[in-house]
Amino acid sequence: MFAVVKSGGRQFKAALGTVLELEKLPGNVGDVVELQVLFAGAGVSGKVNAEILKQGKGDKVIIFKKRRRHNSRRKNGHRQHLTTVQIVELGGKKIEEKNKRKIITRTAPVKMTKEQKAARDQKIAAKTSQAKLDKAVKEEKAAKPAKAKTGEAKPAKKKPAVNTSAKPEAHHAAPKNQNAGGAKPSAPRKVNPGK
Repeated sequence: MFAVVKSGGRQFKAALGTVLELEKLPGNVGDVVELQVLFAGAGVSGKVNAEILKQGKGDKVIIFKKRRRHNSRRKNGHRQHLTTVQIVELGGKKIEEKNKRKIITRTAPVKMTKEQKAARDQKIAAKTSQAKLDKAVKEEKAAKPAKAKTGEAKPAKKKPAVNTSAKPEAHHAAPKNQNAGGAKPSAPRKVNPGK
């Protein structure tokens, strides 16, 4: 169940609960806007409503123009205004409250209350004490087997590795000289010019 809607000169496929980023729409967060329907799929008739989740801007785009050999350069930046919406009504069917998406934007850090700080400190103290206990148990386990092995014979040392690759000695010899034995090099071949 879907519909094709038009917004900002572009088309979007919208199903119930879909979150879309459209070009800026008038309205505040929480307002419901009606979108223009171009095509309705099977079982869809009527209007498409969307709830505004967020008013914001897109990524920065740099526009740089240069005309060679004319000392002409122009640099501009642009951030498109966008509206994030969620489809809440499609062809008479509405989305359930639990499936609604919430976008939270924070402008300042949240301050902790005294109770929250005390709970955080208590949790940190419990973790550190548990870590110390685990470390002590590991050290104790590591120390016990060492005492038990004192009467046993030490394992034999490993012998150094021996190169067992069978390479003939001819590979290690110096390259043979082709003119060995004082033979004269052969004379260049004479080419018979064409008739």
